[in-house]
Amino acid sequence: MLVTIYSPAGRHAEVIRDATKRMLKDMGVKGNVKVETDEFSFTRAGVMFTPAVSINGTLISNGWVPEPSDMAEALSGGRY
Repeated sequence: MLVTIYSPAGRHAEVIRDATKRMLKDMGVKGNVKVETDEFSFTRAGVMFTPAVSINGTLISNGWVPEPSDMAEALSGGRY
């Protein structure tokens, strides 16, 4: 599983990445979390507002950071 966080470079992106790693660990899910800071990558992924998050290439948030319940629902294939 690959979780990608789209955000401008800086502390905010690192905080989101660390929180996402903890969230995955707490849910017992193994996966990689990467931060994408390139604006061209934002465009290719369909990001209109940052921060945004995708799971395995599927954008699950655009302009906000998903709550743990949103992330769990996306991981289970329920909503996204």
